[in-house]
Amino acid sequence: MAASAEISPTKYQYSITGFLRFIKEYVGQITISMFFLLLAFGQKLFSNTFSIDTQALINNREALYTSWFELERFGLVVTKKIFGVYQYNNALASFTMVTFFGISAIIWAYLICRPDNSRTLQPAFFIIPYVASPIFAEMLGFLLLGPEISVASTLIAVALMQWSNALSATGRKEIALLAIGAIICTVVSFTMYLAMVTFFITGTAILFVLNYSNKEHVKKTKRESLTFLAGSILIFAISYVSYKLLNSLAMHIKGVTTNAYITDQSHWGKDSLRTIIHNIGRHAIELYSGNGIFYSALFTFTTIVVLIAAVILVVNKRITIFAGVVSFLIALSPMIMSFVLGGNPSVRTEMTYPLAFSFATVMAISGVEKVKLPILNQLSINARKTLAWVLIIAIGWNQALITSRIFYTENVVFTQDVLTAQEIKTRIDALGLGEHPNEPVVFVGNHTAKCNSDCYPTSQLGLTGRSMLEIGFSTAHGTGVKTQFMNDVLGVSYNGATETQIKKSEINATTMPHWPNPGSVAKKDGVIIVNF
Repeated sequence: MAASAEISPTKYQYSITGFLRFIKEYVGQITISMFFLLLAFGQKLFSNTFSIDTQALINNREALYTSWFELERFGLVVTKKIFGVYQYNNALASFTMVTFFGISAIIWAYLICRPDNSRTLQPAFFIIPYVASPIFAEMLGFLLLGPEISVASTLIAVALMQWSNALSATGRKEIALLAIGAIICTVVSFTMYLAMVTFFITGTAILFVLNYSNKEHVKKTKRESLTFLAGSILIFAISYVSYKLLNSLAMHIKGVTTNAYITDQSHWGKDSLRTIIHNIGRHAIELYSGNGIFYSALFTFTTIVVLIAAVILVVNKRITIFAGVVSFLIALSPMIMSFVLGGNPSVRTEMTYPLAFSFATVMAISGVEKVKLPILNQLSINARKTLAWVLIIAIGWNQALITSRIFYTENVVFTQDVLTAQEIKTRIDALGLGEHPNEPVVFVGNHTAKCNSDCYPTSQLGLTGRSMLEIGFSTAHGTGVKTQFMNDVLGVSYNGATETQIKKSEINATTMPHWPNPGSVAKKDGVIIVNF
């Protein structure tokens, strides 16, 4: 699938020239990979649907941006200012999310599968499972930050490239500049989304396995491998400390403190050690058994294949024991957030899952072409290549269908939500209180869209694809989400209620019919109540 043009060596392992040559060499594979990107994410290119939190950005931009300072993501706000997208445009965010995601996948493939790598790794075998991942659908479906997340992940890849280049540089000034460049990229990425810490750690482990696992190679360049690890740790430490300092400065300037949402997620020091171990173990079972739509047994299978191969290579003294241990840690990398939080993390934060999945896939399936096994030795080279492509297409098809169905569900549910919002407005208008009633509106309870039999049920979804009218952790929170949504899609705004009015409305709603029955929208005690 690769072009026949020879790739000439460059001064560094990675460069813009090398990247362009990489694209030229593997234009066929990249084209096929982009088909799977469109299969999975294509409907989002020109979509105007959105999920939770995006409605808040559309409705009250400044408040949402302020909350990002409180959530220690000030880099997101700065990035939007720099790129001129501070004033949110949902259609633009949807298009750039898909576009930037595709570019990010290609850059990560260049990092891992560059043509002069000692192993022959096919880029499509990495890109296809990466761009088809349902976990990225959940993460990037948050369009208010979806494009920036892809930029952040790209910066991590660029940082690792710069550090790798520094190891092949000769002058001290040159090495220092490359290392500083790596630190800057890493810091910026962390300021946008701190979960990129897991990307840096996993990416570093992957590069170590690729570049320093061969035992004979390590004997010749032991100093370089130790320098790579020590330097990676140092870059990470400096980047993290710099991020914390910059974040503290940004919060001080903005006059805010860390939101409880950050601290409340961690179970360490709150739950017993036994409970934490139980929760981590339960999550591990869900993740590696392929439970639900976000995890796949295909990941576990390809990972086991890679680990078995690593054990065999260690026994045969072809790779170091340490390289085997690092391979095992890569297999565990999707659990990083679970260990950090001491429980079940949000699916959208487990972005190392598709990264580890793609690495395991490219290693396992690329090996089909050259591994010596009795069952494969009977096949010709062309037959092996065909088998490898059949396997990767099957994996990509399986994952892309799930991702596409998530976005299909989102689209159907969003359409139904808009129709429901329109009906609610009609019912409120029928109360005869005018186009802009002075009375506040309170939504009691939540409403689940009926969708259709081809949609994923709510129980299988994260937040992407979930009805905006069924989100509400309390009456106050739910009312805020729903009124913002109605303002976003219909352009109508309603006054907010006081805490006393909300509590009174909850009591009054107990005697009211439920939506959509007549009387489920009524004015009581000076408040318009929508009783779901």
